[in-house]
Amino acid sequence: FSRAIALTGQARILEQQKMLQQVIWNLIHPIEQPSCLRGLYFDEEKWVPVWNLSQNYEALAHYHYHKLVLHYLFGEHQEAEQHGESLKQWGQGLVGSACYPLWKFYESLNYLRLFEMTREDRSYLVRVEKNLQELQLWAKRAPMNHQHRLLLIEAEWLRIKGELWSAHRKYEEAGLLAKKNGYLQEEGLIYECAGQAFHQSKQKKQGCFYLEEADCCYRSWQALAKVRQLGEVYSFLKRQGKEMKKQPLLSNKLLVNRLGMIRVLRAIKMFSRELSLDKLLKLLLTLTVEHTKAQRGFILLEQEKQWSIEASWETGQMLPTLSPFIALDSSEISACLPAAVIHYVIRTHRLVVESNPAQTFHFIRDIYIQEKLPKSILCLPLIHHKRLAGVLYLENNEKDDHFTLERIQFLKHLSVQMAISINNTRQIRELEGRNLKTGQQLMEVRQETERLCQLIKEAGC
Repeated sequence: FSRAIALTGQARILEQQKMLQQVIWNLIHPIEQPSCLRGLYFDEEKWVPVWNLSQNYEALAHYHYHKLVLHYLFGEHQEAEQHGESLKQWGQGLVGSACYPLWKFYESLNYLRLFEMTREDRSYLVRVEKNLQELQLWAKRAPMNHQHRLLLIEAEWLRIKGELWSAHRKYEEAGLLAKKNGYLQEEGLIYECAGQAFHQSKQKKQGCFYLEEADCCYRSWQALAKVRQLGEVYSFLKRQGKEMKKQPLLSNKLLVNRLGMIRVLRAIKMFSRELSLDKLLKLLLTLTVEHTKAQRGFILLEQEKQWSIEASWETGQMLPTLSPFIALDSSEISACLPAAVIHYVIRTHRLVVESNPAQTFHFIRDIYIQEKLPKSILCLPLIHHKRLAGVLYLENNEKDDHFTLERIQFLKHLSVQMAISINNTRQIRELEGRNLKTGQQLMEVRQETERLCQLIKEAGC
């Protein structure tokens, strides 16, 4: 790309391109000073004075933006603040580019860190509030690009206020959205912030979980300088990195798949601690849809010997939703999914994977399949100790054979854990219902006793 620019004779654009190359080089190589832009492609000591003399707004704006991001990522918050201040003069050079909202994002995160360090200068919080007004507008207009950033800033603000568990929910939601929308580097940053928060509050087990997630994201992003920095701060990550190096990896694709599997399995371990059935169903559906790249997903459960849809997700939704009661045997079900497939899985406890099911003998008469003509479907029984806990249905209409062997094996591997988690949360819900009923009965007995005492008192006995 740089050679193509050089052929056009665009010298000013070429130097900016080389600056970006140097930023990338600094991130992917574990060097001593990754925030210093002096190396193979670019020398800041040579070009920044030239840009200052020529008042090159665009080049200087991008220079100070890159420096702000690098200094923040590597924990150099005072230096990041200096470049943030410089952007007040040159920031107009970022207007109209993708870097402008990122400037406000990283600047806000840095201000929150600076306030945490001083606890006195509240002007930092005033500046964050001003940036939040813009970020909220962007998140409203383009949530797929900005909602996770807004949630991270809100989580960091809650953490500083001491509301760690409220922040925890924001971190979780932000991480899921960043993963869903393909922002791998920001997913790593979200989990790093969450890990630091729990480490600082002495909850090291939870902190280690999130920091391992961050390490996986940065490795997948190939930001080895960031991996090195995390390993220097948290020694257990350094040991884990050495163990990973010992294991043979055939390709970058396998590395990404392996790290993705580690990340998902850790997430499932965390889901096993979820006590709310509603939250669990949303998280499980989000996980399976994202990993399999399905366009539609449903989880069905049995209640009082009747199966119904409990949670659903379709392309375009930010997160899964809890469905209104739609029974499997109702006429409404044919508008949502193939009832014949679900009945078959419930009856036989067998996995169904079909490409162009309208052309197969088994389900050709199903109303949904006849009308919608799905290209690829997958229906998985969630079984534990031979007991069917639920049914997962996934669908993709982009191509045949979408659900590859790798995706099928992944789901089969997780199906037992999903069944266990569903059973556990349903038992908790039943116990809570019994306790509530018992409490109400005790209240009624107490009220009746008080009424009788009052009658006896009035009778003069």
